[in-house]
Amino acid sequence: QQQQQQISQQQQHQQRVAVQHISQSPTIQYTPSPTSVSNSPSIQISQSPSNQSKKRALEETKVEYTLRPPPSPSKKLQILQVAGTLEKKLSSILEDGGGISNFNNVPKFLAVMQPETRLPSKSLLLQILLYTRADLRALFVKRGLPVLTKWLEEAVDVSEDPEQKVEDVLVLILKVLQSVPITLEMLQETGLGLKIRPLKKHSSEDIKSRTSSLINNWKAKLNSAVSATANETTSTTESTTTTTT
Repeated sequence: QQQQQQISQQQQHQQRVAVQHISQSPTIQYTPSPTSVSNSPSIQISQSPSNQSKKRALEETKVEYTLRPPPSPSKKLQILQVAGTLEKKLSSILEDGGGISNFNNVPKFLAVMQPETRLPSKSLLLQILLYTRADLRALFVKRGLPVLTKWLEEAVDVSEDPEQKVEDVLVLILKVLQSVPITLEMLQETGLGLKIRPLKKHSSEDIKSRTSSLINNWKAKLNSAVSATANETTSTTESTTTTTT
């Protein structure tokens, strides 16, 4: 019993010494800084993997949205939208660029033009001719020049009437005439040279300029043809004289 009491007293003494040692030790306060926390291998503050990856994606990836306008409709679609009663007739004739699509459709287009009397429709059909390939326009004018001549004559008759808005149609007709090959025979058959002459005195400078350009071009062709004929006649006469001599 005495030994047990001695052991018990020794344990109590050791406990008192330990308590006194702890109470006398200095107090250490540690406030972790963001840097120390992030650098500490034993302390990890993190979100769940899914949230962390989303955050990183938002921070590192900047998605720029570029607002692009919708593609503009083709010229064919634009024409058909304003063609009115001509839409069905033109839909199978035109290509996406707005012109006549092929050689087979040239007579069909001419058939659409011939009965037309409305100014808006005339303007639309003339614009289609300007969108058409040069080779198809050349084919058209061989049979379509009388229609253009008729439209021109009708427009000239009311060209100075302010209530008749034909100036745009006149300009389009002149543009088409400037874009196609016209022979002297075609001018003689249609009388186009005489019917276009009044436009040289039109109030519009654009119309006067285009008209003068066309007339000068046709005069040059005529002079060239006359010179060629004169040369052929002279050559033939000289040949005949030489043979006779």
